[in-house]
Amino acid sequence: MAEGPPSEVPTPDARGVVVEVPDWICEVLSPSTADVDTGRKREAYHRAGVAFYWLADPERRSLTVLRWMDEGYVIAAVVAAGERARLAPFDVIEFDVDDVFVDEGAG
Repeated sequence: MAEGPPSEVPTPDARGVVVEVPDWICEVLSPSTADVDTGRKREAYHRAGVAFYWLADPERRSLTVLRWMDEGYVIAAVVAAGERARLAPFDVIEFDVDDVFVDEGAG
């Protein structure tokens, strides 16, 4: 995995598609997409070699951190509202999980 931010923006291939694999992806779960995000997408991201796959669940106000292993993703952490966390790959930063989820109508 790369240390620090990338030095340049990835360049698309001839089709206009960026083919570099990111170290981290976060999906925000919704009732209409949760099955895809935790099924087919999870499998595709693992095959591609995405090191960290986060699932942000607004209904449960939780974050699940999945870490790439040969046999598949393993749960590295699950944190919920009211907790402070340091989550890989950004574990040098501590944050309140409450700050991730904004209540509707808040502004």
